[in-house]
Amino acid sequence: MGLCLCVGFKADLKQNDADGYNDYCEIFENVNQALRSAGLPEHNEPDDVARDSFVSMDMYGYSGLHYLRRVAAHLAYTGKLPTPGNDNASDDPLLHRYCKESCNCEKTSGSFLAFFRKPVPRPDFAFNHLVHHSDCEGFYLPTDFESVIFPDPALKVPGEMIGSSVRLLSECERLSKALHIPPDADPEDDDLYFLLDTQGEQQGWRSFGVESFTCVRLMHACQMSIRSGAALVFA
Repeated sequence: MGLCLCVGFKADLKQNDADGYNDYCEIFENVNQALRSAGLPEHNEPDDVARDSFVSMDMYGYSGLHYLRRVAAHLAYTGKLPTPGNDNASDDPLLHRYCKESCNCEKTSGSFLAFFRKPVPRPDFAFNHLVHHSDCEGFYLPTDFESVIFPDPALKVPGEMIGSSVRLLSECERLSKALHIPPDADPEDDDLYFLLDTQGEQQGWRSFGVESFTCVRLMHACQMSIRSGAALVFA
């Protein structure tokens, strides 16, 4: 069990799961309602995606994202790479600080919801689309918008956060350069898998095995999302 990156998810459902396809048609209608509420254009999720743009790839469980988010937080505050991460990456103090300080809090409207506070990512922080998103479900859309969208919970959008695959790609490209990952790194290369078993044991970017694996795969999925016009789905 773990996080899977999918591009062409709805198109695949259309061919293989009629009930699931109908469910996701409704979900994308709710996504569009959230976009309209945010003053953004609607997303038209394609029913057909070319095979060379289709993505279905596993990540490093659910924790791999936290390894990369930790790197982002350290770069944001210190301008330097941390040591390679470990299973405690999600508990890193600078990552917790980033999550806290990169969000303002605004009271939501409505008599019941007014008792709660809704996070609003601040656009002056550099890695919001990577950090402010579920690590297990949700959407990144091939549209360039500044801040992650937090839909009304009543819409029941999976993950309750909508990011931009355009912005996520830009953030991951910045992290890739900081880690010195080769620009031609292949997300399916066996060598990239090997690095997962040697975390912290090699030199340079190879010592950041989980971070590099996560970054390369996210970049590839974002590129395919932008090319195809289909959402990057966390599933």
